[in-house]
Amino acid sequence: FGAYSNRNTIFEDNPEFRYNWLGEQLPLINQGGETSFTSKFYRELNFETWTGRVKAVYKLGSNHEVAFNHNTISENRIGSDTLEIIFGTDLDPNSFPSSYTRNITGIGLGSTFFKDKIQNVFSVKRFHINTSSIAANLGGFSQGGTIEEVIQTSYGFNNSTKFSLNSNRFIRVSYEFATRIPESIEFLGDGLFVLSNPFLKPETSHNINFGFYTNLGKKKNHWLDINLFGRFVRDNIVPVPVGFTNVVFSNADDSRSFGYELSLKGQLTKSLKYNFSVTYQDIRRANSSDLDLEASRIPNIPYFFSNLGLRYTYPKLFLSGNWDAYLNYGFVEQYLLTARPKELEPPLFGSVDQIDSKTIINAQHTLDVGLTYKNNKHPFWISLEANNVLDIPVFDGFRVQLPGRNFRLKLKYRINGK
Repeated sequence: FGAYSNRNTIFEDNPEFRYNWLGEQLPLINQGGETSFTSKFYRELNFETWTGRVKAVYKLGSNHEVAFNHNTISENRIGSDTLEIIFGTDLDPNSFPSSYTRNITGIGLGSTFFKDKIQNVFSVKRFHINTSSIAANLGGFSQGGTIEEVIQTSYGFNNSTKFSLNSNRFIRVSYEFATRIPESIEFLGDGLFVLSNPFLKPETSHNINFGFYTNLGKKKNHWLDINLFGRFVRDNIVPVPVGFTNVVFSNADDSRSFGYELSLKGQLTKSLKYNFSVTYQDIRRANSSDLDLEASRIPNIPYFFSNLGLRYTYPKLFLSGNWDAYLNYGFVEQYLLTARPKELEPPLFGSVDQIDSKTIINAQHTLDVGLTYKNNKHPFWISLEANNVLDIPVFDGFRVQLPGRNFRLKLKYRINGK
C-alpha cells in the first residue's frame, strides 16, 4: 500500500480591530492579532507526505507461519510568514524546512499447538526515526535558526498466547515491551499553535494483559469478556500548555497503571440486544521529579467510566423496511483537572467541596438515541440521531466543553455495479 499527499494551508490573523463580546470595535493593542497581542500572521505552509506499508506471510507447514511488516511515513514541511517577525529581525522560522521520517519493521512467528487449542504469536519490532526542525522554546525559536537533527533507533517485542478451553471459552495472556514513536505533530508542531520539540524521546512501556472470554446462559446468547492489565511507562509524552494559545509535547514523569475492563453483551429477546462495559484505570506517577506528587494520579485522564447500550430491531414495521432503534447511556466519574498530592485526591464517587470543584472535572452522564430505517426493495438507509438528549454540560480533558444537545440526519444510498 502506498499514498502521497500534498497539502497547502493559509493561516491569516491580520485584523484591523479587536472586538468585545458585544461586537463593538476596540483599538488594537501593540498591533497584535487575535491570537497574539504582539504579532500578526499571514502564514502559508506546505505539507508533503509519503506513506507506505508492506506485508508478507510465509507458511512453515500447517502449524506455523512467519509474517513480515514494514511501515514508513515521511513528511516534509516548509512555508513562510510575511508578517511575523522573530527577535526583532527578519528571521522567519517557517522558511526553515522541517522533515520527519519514521520506519517500523516487524517480524513475527505465529504458531498453533494441540489441534489449535493453544495459539501463540511472538514478534520483534525495530523503530527508527529521523527528524530535523528549528527548535522552539518558551521565548519563540532558537537564536540564529539552528536546525536540530535527531536520529533514534529502538526495539520492542511481544508475546501473546491464547488457551481455548472449549469452543465458547478461552484465556489470553500477553506481554509487550513497546515503544511509541512520537508523531510528526509532536516533534515538529503544526506550524500554528503546537510548538516543535526536536528533543522529544520515544515513550517506552512494559505492558501485561490477562483476559477471559466465555458464553453465558443455557442458550449461550450472552458473552462476557474480562481483561486485567498493568502498564509501566517511561518518558510519557504529554501536551504542556505554553502561554495562552500554544502547546508543546514534552516527556513527563514515568507512570504505572493497573486496571480492568469488563464487557457484557447479548440478546434479551429476538429483537432486543444489549451491551454493557465498564473500565477502571489507576494511572499514577512514578519516579516523579516533584516529591509531593509521587504516586499521584495523572490529571485529565478519566479513571472510571461505563457505557450501556440497547438496540431494538423491528422488521417490516411499515414502508417495507427494517427499523432499528437504539439508546446509549454513558457515564464518566469525576476526575482531576490539575495535579494534586495523593492524600488530597477525592475518593471514587466521593463528594467534592466547592473549592475542590475548580480543579476537578465533574461526573458526566450522557444519553444518545437514534433510529435507522433500511428499505427492503432498494439499498437506501435513513438515520436520525439525537446526542446528549438531556443537554447536560460535558467536558473533555483540560475541561474543554463538548457539544450540548445536537441532532444528525444521515442519508445513504449504495450503488451496486455489475
